[in-house]
Amino acid sequence: MRFPKILIGVVAAAALTAGCGSDDGSGDGDSRPGGAAAEEQNEPSEQEDLPVAVTGPRPDVLDTDDDALQPPDEPDSSADFARKVEHKLRANVLRSAKVAGETTATCPDGVTREAGATSRCTVTYDGVEIPYEIVISDSYQEGDFLTQYKAVPKKGLLVAEAVYDTFWKQKGEDDPYVEALTCDEIPAAEAVDLNTDTGHRCQLRDEYRTTRFTVTMDSFGPAFKPIT
Repeated sequence: MRFPKILIGVVAAAALTAGCGSDDGSGDGDSRPGGAAAEEQNEPSEQEDLPVAVTGPRPDVLDTDDDALQPPDEPDSSADFARKVEHKLRANVLRSAKVAGETTATCPDGVTREAGATSRCTVTYDGVEIPYEIVISDSYQEGDFLTQYKAVPKKGLLVAEAVYDTFWKQKGEDDPYVEALTCDEIPAAEAVDLNTDTGHRCQLRDEYRTTRFTVTMDSFGPAFKPIT
């Protein structure tokens, strides 16, 4: 997993780089049928479509630089270090979600600024809690102008609209063979284990076959693996 490295100055906060969604390149075995293979797969599928039809990009899913994904009340340069970290974590979660929502963040015991120190914080997104560990760089020395640290999420934030949007863009947007893309009814937002099957499913149906996919969450966003 890739974790963002953040620099925050004693006087001024540095910007946090949020992760971007990306096709995981795992593929779905999507070589199109031809010849004998087409004849073998030409039987109509009896597998029913899933409840949510995915027919195009989702309008609530925003570009990561959209102002709606920037939390309000950015602390000024004189603010406490923990307050700056909390604001950066809120921004990180919003950009990961790609859908606007209400966020809070708290580091109940503050953030320890010592080399190698680990502090715990919690971000909420529309009431869903995402725990983080803040790990100060081993190279930190007291009095440093910049404080480098990693923000390590202990859970992933799965947002339904982002799942549907990513599934469309990865599996249907540029594929003329697709007849239907559908998914389970996924909760609007939920905390999930990273790189682990969430139990949710999406499905691609074309003229020749129906393929179901597991839904997981990795450091890039929602990911889909065909069920064989």
